Amino acid sequence: MLKNKYTNILSTFSLLLILNCQTSINVKMKKPGAIEFKEDHVISIAKIKGSTTIIRAALIREMKIKARENNLFSFLDESSMGIHFPKKNSIEKEKSSDEDIEKTSEIVELKEGTTYLELNIKDILIERSKAKQEYWENGLRKEKDIATRTGYFEMDVTAFSKDKVLFKNKMIIGKSQLPRDSEKKLVELQATEDAVKSFIAFLSPEWSDVKLQLDTSDSRQKPIIELIKLKQLKNAKNLLISYIASNPNIASGYFNLGVTYDALAQYEKALDYYLKALKLKNNDMYTKQFKQCQTRLKLTKK
Repeated sequence: MLKNKYTNILSTFSLLLILNCQTSINVKMKKPGAIEFKEDHVISIAKIKGSTTIIRAALIREMKIKARENNLFSFLDESSMGIHFPKKNSIEKEKSSDEDIEKTSEIVELKEGTTYLELNIKDILIERSKAKQEYWENGLRKEKDIATRTGYFEMDVTAFSKDKVLFKNKMIIGKSQLPRDSEKKLVELQATEDAVKSFIAFLSPEWSDVKLQLDTSDSRQKPIIELIKLKQLKNAKNLLISYIASNPNIASGYFNLGVTYDALAQYEKALDYYLKALKLKNNDMYTKQFKQCQTRLKLTKK
């Protein structure tokens, strides 16, 4: 019994020691969107078909609004040019006139830094539906069914740049739900707006909070770890490189340098140092963070 008691005390002490040797930093990680936006990026509608003129105009208007809101790209409507993805970095633009029916072709060079879209709008479906509406009665919150009209907007999108197809026939769906007496046009327009919102979210990068663990088991690295926690990552990186040169057999130095590169979104370098740390010390925290960094690297290459 006495032996088991001391064993439990030692186990608890070891756990507390491990916890005290760990701290973390929170960083923003970027998950790329469907398009890699560069400086002065342009999105151009090369082709749009389907639906009514009103809906096509609403779609273009919403794209212009979203371009102004997120500042990721500028927007052009070049759908009247009849642009198609080229076989050899150029496109054929067919033209005809009332006087001369015979078609001629003109080679038009695609532009660097521009993403071209082909939009195929499907029919907009509007159906009768019901929705729950909350209300208060005698101090109690209740629900009742109300009659609504639900609109579904659907389009297929293909995107290409000067030299490659970025994605093909991506289905985008928008939805609206309004009171039953709402005009059909309003239901359609709101479904169109929702589809554009979903599409821009699909194109755009997504930021999320990620917690990166640090190994604080070596007190000599404490000043460096404080720099990491203060997000002075470049200074911390240089100090850790010097530390490793003087202490090549200390696993925590390699691991914390991996953390620093991870926080800088230099995932390949981070993986290299995580792996060096694991070769010196088999540690669950090291393994977990190594695998998470692998996932982040894969996401950047999609």
